[in-house]
Formats: sequence, structure tokens, C-alpha cells
Amino acid sequence: MPIKNQSLKLEATEPFSRKMDEADSLKYLREKFYIPKQADGEDVLYFTGNSLGLQPKTARSYIEQELKDWETLGVEGHFAARNPWMSYHERLTDSMAKIVGAKPTETVVMNSLTVNLHLLMVSFYRPTKQRHKIVIEAGAFPSDQYAVASQIRFHGFDIEESLIELQPRENESCLRTEDIEQTIVENGDSIALVLLGGVNYYTGQKFDFQKITEIGHRVGAVVGFDLAHAAGNVDLKLSFQRRQHAKNGRHQTGGLCRRTRPKQRRSSSSKLLEFYRYSRFSAKYAVCSALFVLRAVFN
Repeated sequence: MPIKNQSLKLEATEPFSRKMDEADSLKYLREKFYIPKQADGEDVLYFTGNSLGLQPKTARSYIEQELKDWETLGVEGHFAARNPWMSYHERLTDSMAKIVGAKPTETVVMNSLTVNLHLLMVSFYRPTKQRHKIVIEAGAFPSDQYAVASQIRFHGFDIEESLIELQPRENESCLRTEDIEQTIVENGDSIALVLLGGVNYYTGQKFDFQKITEIGHRVGAVVGFDLAHAAGNVDLKLSFQRRQHAKNGRHQTGGLCRRTRPKQRRSSSSKLLEFYRYSRFSAKYAVCSALFVLRAVFN
């Protein structure tokens, strides 16, 4: 029978693992993937799906279809292929929206991880002489580290002074939320952006999105989560509509969120411009590449 108890006590034993596998209602899906073999011909125990998933047995036929269309149609494949290339993003929208908990109108599949990180930071990393620091995990996914370092240098700041890397405590592998809070509070006046992975690609740690966002907003920082390793692995709720009743930056679990300074009054024209920027941003940049998600929300 399927396992329904979410508080089930886990055991690091082979019998327990086999019992869990046998009770898994999705175990039949294993047969739909190629599994590399060990020297003795046995299947490997594959735990690196966070880096590269196993190849679906249908992948080759799909790729060969695209190669055939390219061969026979050339540039006309954009519109005349069996699966026209021009509208790929439209056919992927509904399924991706379900994975990330957003509306299809808020979702698009596009670009690569690093490109989308830069697009997001162009809008949301606006450093000043006083507020220029970015907080990330030590050992964050390399794309995140490279993009953050590039943005800091692009704006004329020194990485040594503008990058804060969160380290676990000695003999621990995961970050504690209270330690993240302490770092943000201690550096609050100088932090422009907090950018963490929703799920750490190496340890598998899932961060408390809402708590960390609230902490960052209290010190006036922009808070974002790279959900590349969270999409499809954890339940995400990124729809803008679900956060319209948010106050002072508080919202449901989600991605990159921004609020204006608490006591800053804005004219009607500036509010309209900000809404226009959001509407364009939401449609174009909400969900990025096949396994990468970042959301932007304005209060």
C-alpha cells in the first residue's frame, strides 16, 4: 500500500529501504529510465539526480524527431516542424505552471540558469555605497556564485567586501535558520540582496522561505531564492494571486520577493510604473529554463 504517513521515522538500513521501495506507488516509473551498470552488471545506486537525472527511454526518439525536422525543413522548422520550435515555450507552460504552483500567465520556460540569474539581478540588485552586500550560501550552486560575483564586480564593488557567505556550524553540514537570521541582522544596513537556493544542491537542505524572507525584509533587503533544485522536488506556491493579501513583505512560500522601504511615500505615477514593470516582468521572467525558477513580487 502507498505510504501516507509524512512523519514516518526513517532508518538507514537496506531492509527499510527495500520496504519503502516496495510500498512506493510510483515505483513502476523506474522502468522508464536507463540506469547505468556497475562492473558486475548490477544497476548502480544513483543519487546524483540533483546534478543530472537519468535518461528517459523516450528521450532518443524525441531528439531524433527534432534532428529529422532540422534535416528536412531547415529554418522552416520554426513553424512547420512536428513540434514547431517557435512556440515551444507555449506548449511547456501549463505543465511547468503546475510544478511551480503558478498560473500559466505567470510562467515561461526560457534561457539558462546563469542568464536568468543575471536578468533577475539586473532588476533587483541595485547596490548603493551603503547597501551593496549580497548574502549567499557558502558552497552555493556554481552558477549562483559566478553570477553574484559578476554582478558585484559589474557595479564596481569588491567581492571581499560585498559578498557574505553563510557557513554551517563546525561539524554540521546544514545551515541553521537562527544563524542565517543573525548574519542578516548584524549586516542589515549594508545588505542589498539575500539570494539562497530553495534547496541546496549538495546537502538537500530546504530553507524556510517565508521566515528568511521576513528577516530580510525587516532590514530592508531584497530576498530571492534560486529554485532550480526545488522545482519538482518540493511543493511550491509561486502564484502572485496567492500573495495579494500580503502585508509588509509577508507571503506564502515562494521565490524572489521585493518590498519598498516601509515609510517611503510614492506618487501615483511611480506606483503605476512599478506595476507596469511587474506585469512585464511576471510574464517574461517568472520561470526560467527547464529546472530553474525565480519569482518576483512587488508589494
